[in-house]
Amino acid sequence: MKTYPLLNDADQMTGFEISSLFFPSSASVSRFFEKCPGVQVTRRRKLFESGNEVHAELEFEGGTLIVWEPFGDNSRFWIGPKEESETTSDSLQRLHDFVSSNWPGPIQQNAWFRAPVASLSDRYRPFRDACRAIALVRGQRWRRAL
Repeated sequence: MKTYPLLNDADQMTGFEISSLFFPSSASVSRFFEKCPGVQVTRRRKLFESGNEVHAELEFEGGTLIVWEPFGDNSRFWIGPKEESETTSDSLQRLHDFVSSNWPGPIQQNAWFRAPVASLSDRYRPFRDACRAIALVRGQRWRRAL
């Protein structure tokens, strides 16, 4: 999975971002991070909890990390320390390596998802061919609408 590491001026990791596309709920985010050795989920956002952009709080190697979705509708989750001085760059790097190597996370077990996906034009080709045949039988000019 493509991750987006966030580095400070000294090239130390201060956090990282991951896509929120594959996580439909806070529970799925928590389940994914629970797979990491040493991570304990201490708080999970409840369904329809308003005003809280933090999906989960994690305990990892003595520090508290949060999974935060800025503005509540962002395409990425920010994973980083709750307090700036709590977590070291090395522990964030280890968590980042786990996320990078264990993607696609909640759908990893589904082999059908990894199958090649046909493009939309291939998907609608039978319908398009049927419309073309009907138009030719009726003597009409074929207009490609799809």
